[in-house]
Amino acid sequence: MPLVFIMTTSDAIYNDSLMISEEIILRPLSIADAVAYRQLYEHPLVQRFFDASPFGEDESDEAFTVRIINACQYAWTIRKSESPDVIIGDCALHHWNENAGQVETGFVLHPDHWGEGIMTRTLSRVICFAGEVLEVREVVANTSKFNDNAARLLERLGFEKTGSEGLNMCYRKIIS
Repeated sequence: MPLVFIMTTSDAIYNDSLMISEEIILRPLSIADAVAYRQLYEHPLVQRFFDASPFGEDESDEAFTVRIINACQYAWTIRKSESPDVIIGDCALHHWNENAGQVETGFVLHPDHWGEGIMTRTLSRVICFAGEVLEVREVVANTSKFNDNAARLLERLGFEKTGSEGLNMCYRKIIS
């Protein structure tokens, strides 16, 4: 039976990992998304925050997408309700350590949608999902030292900076 979870803190509905709000649709990443999904990661303003290419040598759109799906417990594409066929970003939960009660999140948003509050609302819902469904007590995230917008987003959502690894800053949020 699919999981159906209605949050009391927002209008989001979780139905077998499909999260819907009035403005934002989070749809599980699928192989059908491969071309558009890769285009999101190929955008030059997105690429500048990676210290290496996210793509393997000669990796096809489909192979890239399958690799991401397999690396994550949950990987969603972000879409606006007004244009549900257009992928504008992604958000994922990966490296879930059930024993430690911890999961890592990662996210990308197309630059055309920066500053609209989409990732704030999305990541808030994903953190709630992680706490309620995965029953984690801690969500961690890493972002490029050069990605000031992502750092501000994480801090605004209550993440604390815990250190750095190479060119990345490390953050964590304790959830109750």
